[in-house]
Amino acid sequence: MTVTISDQAFKGGAAVTLAYVALFHVLFFVQSKMKMLKRKEYKKKGEKFSSYYNSADKDVLMMDRTVGNFREQTLPFLATFWLALAARGESDCRTVIYRGFAYVVFRALYPVLWGASGQLMGGITALIRVSTVPSYLINFSFMYEIVRAIGAK
Repeated sequence: MTVTISDQAFKGGAAVTLAYVALFHVLFFVQSKMKMLKRKEYKKKGEKFSSYYNSADKDVLMMDRTVGNFREQTLPFLATFWLALAARGESDCRTVIYRGFAYVVFRALYPVLWGASGQLMGGITALIRVSTVPSYLINFSFMYEIVRAIGAK
């Protein structure tokens, strides 16, 4: 079996990957900026600030959890996304690309939904599931594309 990737698949895949990497950098910047501002705030109040997985501060914890979750999901997403694109070969790859963009949007929603949930260390909430469940389903759909291609003769 020879695997090729069409120009459309490559360009779409590159656009999704660039969007994902841009989100990666935005989240890391926001996390760093949040900690810098909180450090100043705590210093002004004369309180000790812990910048490593600070469970006492909701804003810092939100960004730590966001970045941690993003990093955990990066390899499964990028690997299955690109393999699903390759699995499509020269056939229509638009659905894989659209699902890739949807995945990026759901990842971007994570900190918003986490913050809106009002959680500290309470675990996953219904709001967080709005971001995570569709992301997992999209990854599973990519795995289905790959398995289907492997089984094709």
